Amino acid sequence: MSGAWKGFLAGGATSTAAYQALPPGGAARAAAYHVLVLACVGVLVAAAARRRPPARRPWLVIAAGTAVFAAGDLVMLWTMLLTGEAPGHPGLADAFYLTSSPMLIGGIVLLVRARTAGRDRAGLLDSLVMGGAAAATAWVVLIEPATHEGQGSASWAAQVLMVAYPALDLVLLGAVLRLAMSPGARPAALWLLVGGCVLLLVADLVHGVRVVSGAVGAGDPFAVAWMPFFVLLAAAALEPGAARLAERSAVAPQRPTRARLATLGVAGLALPAAALLAHDTRARAVALAGVAVLSALVPLRMAGLVRELERSLAQVADLQRRRGERRVRALVQHAADIIVVLDAGLRITYASPSAARALGDDPVGWPPERWLERAMPDDPGALLAYLRAAAGAPAPTGFLCAFQVGGATKRLELLATDLLGDPDVRGLVVNARDVTEREALERRLRHQATHDGLTGLPDRALFIARADAAIARCRVRGDGHAALLYIDLDGFKEVNDSLGHEAGDRLLREIAARLLGALRGDDTAARLGGDEFAVLLGRVADLSEAEGVARRIVAELARPWREGDLELPLSASIGVALCGPDGGDATELLADADAAMYVAKRRQRGGHEVFREPMRQAITDRLRVTTELARAVERGRLAVQYQPLVRVATGEVVGAEALVRWPHPERGLLGPAEFVPLAEETGQIIPLGRWVLREACRQAAAWRASLPGGAGLEVSVNVSARQVQDPRMPGWVAEALEETGLDPAALVLELTETVLLDDPDRALEALRRLKALGVRLAIDDFGTGFSSLAYLARMPVDVLKVDRLFVEGADGGPDRSALVRGILDLAGSLGVPAVAEGVERPSQLAALDAFGCAYAQGYLVGRPMPPARFAALVAARARPDVPGGPAAAPATAARR
Repeated sequence: MSGAWKGFLAGGATSTAAYQALPPGGAARAAAYHVLVLACVGVLVAAAARRRPPARRPWLVIAAGTAVFAAGDLVMLWTMLLTGEAPGHPGLADAFYLTSSPMLIGGIVLLVRARTAGRDRAGLLDSLVMGGAAAATAWVVLIEPATHEGQGSASWAAQVLMVAYPALDLVLLGAVLRLAMSPGARPAALWLLVGGCVLLLVADLVHGVRVVSGAVGAGDPFAVAWMPFFVLLAAAALEPGAARLAERSAVAPQRPTRARLATLGVAGLALPAAALLAHDTRARAVALAGVAVLSALVPLRMAGLVRELERSLAQVADLQRRRGERRVRALVQHAADIIVVLDAGLRITYASPSAARALGDDPVGWPPERWLERAMPDDPGALLAYLRAAAGAPAPTGFLCAFQVGGATKRLELLATDLLGDPDVRGLVVNARDVTEREALERRLRHQATHDGLTGLPDRALFIARADAAIARCRVRGDGHAALLYIDLDGFKEVNDSLGHEAGDRLLREIAARLLGALRGDDTAARLGGDEFAVLLGRVADLSEAEGVARRIVAELARPWREGDLELPLSASIGVALCGPDGGDATELLADADAAMYVAKRRQRGGHEVFREPMRQAITDRLRVTTELARAVERGRLAVQYQPLVRVATGEVVGAEALVRWPHPERGLLGPAEFVPLAEETGQIIPLGRWVLREACRQAAAWRASLPGGAGLEVSVNVSARQVQDPRMPGWVAEALEETGLDPAALVLELTETVLLDDPDRALEALRRLKALGVRLAIDDFGTGFSSLAYLARMPVDVLKVDRLFVEGADGGPDRSALVRGILDLAGSLGVPAVAEGVERPSQLAALDAFGCAYAQGYLVGRPMPPARFAALVAARARPDVPGGPAAAPATAARR
């Protein structure tokens, strides 16, 4: 039946249109009308009979009223057929018509009662307002004027009928409006009923006016006005939602919709407008009576709205209160915090479930003596004092205590709130939160913030703080001294580079453990960073006691350390500084110990030195030189001198070794021995070496391009092990060659044998990368290092430079010259040329020539000289002065 009502609507509309097309007054037209009416009655009765209670009874009454209405039409039809004219009024048909209206009204009222579970005062008042306004307006605008006009032509009975029909229709409309205003579903059937009743009202009003005026006769064409009424009621009965009109719905406060408010507003304005339009006193009196009734109904409706609003607000408040109570109850039930309420005597009157879980029993009713047993021995008195003070405190205060909870000792943070004066609580509310883990975390974080993560020893900041405190105590007491020991591991970098950082970390942890084992109970060991440690001796009688601890630490750290199958020797250098009565703070004392440690490391590794005042000046000088050297490298305030390299057989100058010098503004021209070791320690060797490399390449390229006979000149540049280990070194060499345009074959990089000591495989890889650039590699000071011949065979070496120690005995007979001859033979077997260093006597040069040495350099063939003098030497193709000239300088002069 879901689509049947729509089909019936369409069929009814088609039948109504066909009715209008038929000739007026004919039998066909009358038959068409009554067939449609009887069809609608049949549909109504069938649909009503199929409805289930409680919808069946109302719809049967509505169907019966429609059938009585149709019976009146049949009486009217037979009367017209028998007499040939329209029956007069009143007549038998009117009896049926007047009877049908109460039945229809009764059916609608039954629907209202079926769907309303209680008193719907709001819907009743709204329907009375709308129905009353419609009735009064219809009276003033339509009914009263029509009765006034028909007073002379219509009988009084006809005039009564003319009023009765629309009056009953208005009551029917009011009932339908009451149905529409009632709570519950509003399906399409409801609006079909409303539409049918409105059409019936309009048809009866117009028909009444025509009856009074005498315009109704046989075949009256206006009979079509009742046809949609029947069609809409039948369609309403067929519509599936018709059953829902009888579904019971609880009367609940409803927010007036905009449509209802607009309708009520129009109804309220209709009556005053009708009063203004009334043409006589009687009509105006009816309109004013309607206004009076409306004025009485409006306050009642407003009072109902206020009551509904108050009831809604109360329900919302009650709902929110109950939700809040449930939320609080749920929070308390599942809270981890312990919540208890104590009365004035500190007896527990309420305890949250978490309290029972923590205490293993329900503590409600416990006196203070019982629950105070759970407090730690030092806390009961303080806890009682806190609770008694909190009972009169204006604001909640906190308290920390230790308590036995769940069989373990817990740190609890208490917060007591005085609600003794609250009639709903009447107690002291105590909230206890377990802060054991939080405090443990805070302790761990504080420890991590002040201790070394690798060894667990105090860090520099904590060590300085403790040292300052110890120094202050000693100076206040005046009966002892505080001493600081600065410890640096010897050779840790080699262990870290060769065995890896993990092994280095294990070594540092081992050193920390050994330190702690060598100290007294009140001493403090700390890791300052890297392989540097410090020890605070909080109280020593004199310097000898501090030195005794230092010797004990040196001995403890000197024990070999085993890493896998390796057993590595260890040693440490220690500086000792003793605080004096008027000395500085811990930072200054630590700096003094650091200075002493450097002296110990330079003099003899694996020992200790006591700080003395001259050491501070040495450290100051060292820092000043470091700063000045960095500035000189940055600003290019260094100089490069060149020592000639000659072919032994001909004396031809074939190249030069670039040697750096530092023109110091105060100390004069400094040789490399005075600043290169410092540059190695501080890392300045990297920028220093890059500068020398670029300058030597630039100068060699200029000589090869401009000097007569200089096209084949080569230049040698010394490279430290630290430079070779830097992965950026090949890039720097390539950059210098590209910038200066020097042929890579003209550049010789000189390295010492010690470059292989730290990490041979890594060093060999670095040398191969350099060799791939096209440059040549030379082993400098060959024979003084400790490299293996196996490593030497693997190295991509182009030149061997024989150290001056072996060249010194070249002219000393077979025994003394054996070493230099052996090295030269080794070079020949490797297929590389040899360069003899430190040649200072002609006899040495002659012997080297006899031994087959290819090249030589030294004071005999030329001292290091500025670039201009070297250029003049090459241009003159002459050998420099021999003994009696520059070569007569002492043999101890440094060559670098």
